[in-house]
Amino acid sequence: MSRESSGNPNAVNGSYKGIGQLSEAAYETYLGMTWDQVKGNYQLQLKAMQAYISARYGSVSAAISFWQQNGWY
Repeated sequence: MSRESSGNPNAVNGSYKGIGQLSEAAYETYLGMTWDQVKGNYQLQLKAMQAYISARYGSVSAAISFWQQNGWY
């Protein structure tokens, strides 16, 4: 999170938003909520980020490994 958003739940970088820099579609997929509903809410964004990591990589350690090799997750 520190490299993605510096932990800022209001961070925006193009179409990627929040602490995990997820797309608006990801918030809808993993939480059933819009960005407007999760903007500024650290706990909800963390929940979405954890669901994204689990779905895409299977585990936090696998996501970290991918990030170390590629510089993004």
